[in-house]
Amino acid sequence: MPELPSLPVILRVVLGGTAGLAGLFVVVFNWVTIIWNTRNAKRGIDRHVSPVPLAGPILMIGGTACVLWSFSPYFFAALVVDWPTLLIPFAVRDIFRS
Repeated sequence: MPELPSLPVILRVVLGGTAGLAGLFVVVFNWVTIIWNTRNAKRGIDRHVSPVPLAGPILMIGGTACVLWSFSPYFFAALVVDWPTLLIPFAVRDIFRS
């Protein structure tokens, strides 16, 4: 009979998986905000949905690092996939210009 994994391993996988999926949800929802905002602008609706930068990638990187036993530099691809995170330097530049 094979041995069952220890409780810390199970907790690590469950918590890491939950954090990774929550981060994926935030990243996907950020892309949905692009569609909503574009659709509202085309229809002339003055309503804007704000994205959440850095929350999704941080949860995805942290959750994946907890689940996997080795860390990979490819985890940081989540920062590139999430578009609001890419816009942070432009927002900072605009803050200091005004």
